[in-house]
Amino acid sequence: MKAIKVFSGALKCLMNHLLDFLNQKKNFVKISSADIHWVLTVPAIWNDGSKQFMRDAAEMAGIPSDLLTLALEPEAAAFYCLFGTSQCLMESSTKSVKYILLHLGGGTAEIVCHELTSSGLLRELHEPTGGDFGGINVDSAFWQFILKLFGSQLLKDFKEQNTEDYMDLFESFYRKKLTFDDSRPEESFPISKTLLKKYEDYNGIPFNESLSQNHFGHLVKFINGKLVLKSQLIKDFFERPISQMKLYVESLLNDPCCAGTSLLLMVGGFSESKYVQNNLKECFGKRLQVIIPRNPAAAVIKGAVYFGHNKRKISRRVSRYTDIHPEYKRILIEGIAYVDDIFNIHIKRGDIIELNKDTAALSYYPPMAHITQVILPVYASTVTNPTFVDEENCRHVGNVIGELSDFARADNMELLIKLIFSGTEIRVELREKNTGRVIKGKVEFWG
Repeated sequence: MKAIKVFSGALKCLMNHLLDFLNQKKNFVKISSADIHWVLTVPAIWNDGSKQFMRDAAEMAGIPSDLLTLALEPEAAAFYCLFGTSQCLMESSTKSVKYILLHLGGGTAEIVCHELTSSGLLRELHEPTGGDFGGINVDSAFWQFILKLFGSQLLKDFKEQNTEDYMDLFESFYRKKLTFDDSRPEESFPISKTLLKKYEDYNGIPFNESLSQNHFGHLVKFINGKLVLKSQLIKDFFERPISQMKLYVESLLNDPCCAGTSLLLMVGGFSESKYVQNNLKECFGKRLQVIIPRNPAAAVIKGAVYFGHNKRKISRRVSRYTDIHPEYKRILIEGIAYVDDIFNIHIKRGDIIELNKDTAALSYYPPMAHITQVILPVYASTVTNPTFVDEENCRHVGNVIGELSDFARADNMELLIKLIFSGTEIRVELREKNTGRVIKGKVEFWG
């Protein structure tokens, strides 16, 4: 099954569940998807093709395109922290404030640096960064430990034959992951009798007797049906994600564009971990005020509602790529010489993008008269000043598509094209220079 069918099916289920819930209320009139403005959150580190995929999935699910807004998850969370909570950290501030927001999810972590201006607008100071160092890394380390302790085949059978007990084991670890405090010397986890029975059946020796022969013996005990782990062992489970968080935050603090940052906001489910909070406070507490809002796991979804009502509070972002539309590299078309694959730059990497403001319009000359549609490839480069679109650091990310009027289909037709950075997505405007007509165009991004 194609991924877009899976995603659209999930979104359709959520949409229908909400509509059913609202329409069961006696004080509501009949509500359809066309009566709601929908906000769909996406990771900030996603490329434009991934965002386009989510928009397409939402439209396939029945959400009208003109009633759909994509919101970047760290920005939605920032709205919740800054404006949407009872704390309302910046509501009464008369000065601009710079902050780093650490969005710690299950699989990934995202880090952004913003400035909240004195007029209440958010400005992105650095392109979003992050990686695969979310809370699932701790779960994975625990899983590897359990594999070594009990054996892979035993756990495979335990998972298949005693699924509920298996889930209980990892649920108890998940809860402990959030409450773990290294000031306590040990932490305990209940072990089901079915797992202990399987261990003895597989190994011919009770689990508690085997611990003395295990190389984890000095870190692990079995007391009254519970697995007791030394705090040092659990700290090792957290080592990789916490070291990555510190590395990324430190990198932003050392970047000149983030100079003057005074706050570190922590959101996302993994931010609820007391051990993670304490580590970051210990590392950055003397330089930054570390703030964790109430219920940080809900910061994105609650902030998305606020974002939907206040999209224009985002005033600018930093471009991750140099985006262009190519012309044509030294070829003859209808007797006219062109240069093929020239990198025609609309926005450079690192440029500050003022949202809802046009970029400069650049001219394009479709190669043949009397065409009815223009399809111009869009390229992105990770370097600042590329020359040609076939260079190593360039990639084809999508197309600009526009329909031409009858009058415009003539020799030497000139099209003026500009990009408009609107909210989380990119719009395009095409104008026929000889008629002044604005063409309805769109940008189709790929993954």
